[in-house]
Amino acid sequence: MAGEGIVNDLNDFYSELVEYSNLASKDAKHWLTVEEQRRGAELNRILGRKIGYLGALISELSGMRSVNIEGSKSDMWSVTLKLPFDPFVVSASLICVQATNRAIGKLVYDITKGTRDKLTGESTPQKTTKQKVIKVPPKVFIVHGGKSGVLDKLCEFVEALGIKPLVVEMLPSKGMTLANKVKKYQQEADCAIILATRGGIIDIKSGKQHPRLNVIDELSSFWEAFPERVILLLEKGVELPSNKAGVAYEPFARQSMDRAFTA
Repeated sequence: MAGEGIVNDLNDFYSELVEYSNLASKDAKHWLTVEEQRRGAELNRILGRKIGYLGALISELSGMRSVNIEGSKSDMWSVTLKLPFDPFVVSASLICVQATNRAIGKLVYDITKGTRDKLTGESTPQKTTKQKVIKVPPKVFIVHGGKSGVLDKLCEFVEALGIKPLVVEMLPSKGMTLANKVKKYQQEADCAIILATRGGIIDIKSGKQHPRLNVIDELSSFWEAFPERVILLLEKGVELPSNKAGVAYEPFARQSMDRAFTA
């Protein structure tokens, strides 16, 4: 039955139900012939079988399930199939006719929309559109003392980790002063790496070098901006000023700087 299409099944059921309801109404006035009584009993058996697989669907589609019998709600299908016919059967069968008609209209609409299967009438799972989640890579602000091979290698390393390096000199200025440019990209960053290399100030007494002044100045600034998210890479042979002597750092030598990255 369902293989021929659920709408056809419901249309046949509807026709039989209307005939059954008409016989029930006629019997209430004692007008049924013997042949009509036999037909009523036959339809009762036919409808009873079909309600077994169509009743729940009709109730689901129409939203109608019960009738009010003497102040209490009863299942409309059970009352409709009650024999012999009586006024309650007549009322219930008319409600079932209305529910079936409404269910057919709703079913045709749902099948057209593609939300129900045309053979079974069951709801079809709807495809959900998956929203693309655009992953924004974390950004690291790199403070340095000037362009060098060490800086290039550091940028390559963080990019390999899926992190975007922010090197002020390599970023668009958009009409900003250097101070504003540093501030803007600092706000965009998630963490910072301070790259302190030689080539800065030489201590005449010790002969050792200090990082460039901009590196020393920005060390404090970034430590405040990113507590516990700042890495200081200090080249061997370079010393921090005495007022920064307690700052933790990772030492590196140019010929083996990979060790500092993976320490």
